[in-house]
Amino acid sequence: MNKLISLAMTAFLAAAASAQAEIIGDPEKGAKLWKDCKGCHQIGPDATNRIGPQLNGIFGRRAASIEGFKYSKSMT
Repeated sequence: MNKLISLAMTAFLAAAASAQAEIIGDPEKGAKLWKDCKGCHQIGPDATNRIGPQLNGIFGRRAASIEGFKYSKSMT
């Protein structure tokens, strides 16, 4: 299961990095991508850790740095 979580995070981060590289974001494309992520992650002021950690402040944050979330060995 931890390998699955690691693979999902890697895919999410790759997609997020690609989207961040664009000068102007595409909200419709982002909403479609988020549908694949929201089953495991939350964002926003009331976000909590689920199967995956909450994603607030993900850009510029060190990987595997959410306190209280048990990351896989490959993420840490």
